[in-house]
Amino acid sequence: MEKENTEECVSDSKESVDPKKINKTKKIISMTKNNYAIMLKRLKRKSKFANNILIYYSLALIVFSLTAKYFNQFNRTYAEYIGILLSTVVLVYSLINNNANYQIRIIRIEEALNHTKKLQRELTPEIKMSQYKKIVDDYEDVTKCTEIRADVDFFINVKSMCKKYNVNILTKKKRDCNESDIRKIIEDDERDQNIRVINDYLSELNIFLLIASIVFDYIRELIIYILPVGIFILLFFI
Repeated sequence: MEKENTEECVSDSKESVDPKKINKTKKIISMTKNNYAIMLKRLKRKSKFANNILIYYSLALIVFSLTAKYFNQFNRTYAEYIGILLSTVVLVYSLINNNANYQIRIIRIEEALNHTKKLQRELTPEIKMSQYKKIVDDYEDVTKCTEIRADVDFFINVKSMCKKYNVNILTKKKRDCNESDIRKIIEDDERDQNIRVINDYLSELNIFLLIASIVFDYIRELIIYILPVGIFILLFFI
C-alpha cells in the first residue's frame, strides 16, 4: 500500500500542467503584480508629498515670522494668526506621516512585488504539477501577508488594460482602430476573452467616483502647495 502511494506521489510530481491552467494562473499573478506596482507608486508619492509638506510649511512658518518682524508693510496681526495655522498643519501632517507608516508599507509591498515577479517567471510551460502547486501556495501566502489594494489602484490597473485592448473605459466597448492597431490587437487570439474580463472588472468599479477622487486628490495637493505663497503675497496688501 505504501509503495502504491509513493508511486502515485512520484507520478503526480512528474505530471505536466495544462497550458490553459498555467496561462490563467500567470494572468492572475500578473494582475496582482501590477496592482502592487501601482500601490507602491501611490504610497511613494504620498510619502514624498507628506515629507515635502512638513519641510515646506516649516520653512513658510519661519519666512512669515521674519517677514512680519522686518517689513512694516506686512500685516503682523494676520501673520501671527497664519503662523498658528501653519504650525497646526505641520503638526497634523507629522501625525499623518507617522500613523500611515509609509516606509514600512513600501518595504512590504516591494517584497511582495519582487516575490510575484519571481513566481511569474517560474510559471513556464514545462513546469510539473508539484512545482505548480508550490507556486500557487506561495502566491496565496504572499497575498495573505500583503495589504489589500485600494480601489483606485485597481482602477488604474484596469485602465491600462483598457488602453492595451483599445476598450473605452466609460462605454466598455472597443474603440474604432486604425490599421496598425487592428493588426496589433488581432495578433492576440484571446482578445475577446480579455475584453470580457475587462468589462467584468469595470462593472465592479464606480468609474466616475474614482476619476473624481483622483482629480480631487491632485487639486487638493496643488492647493496645499500654493496656499502659503498666496497668503504671503496677500498679507502685503491687507
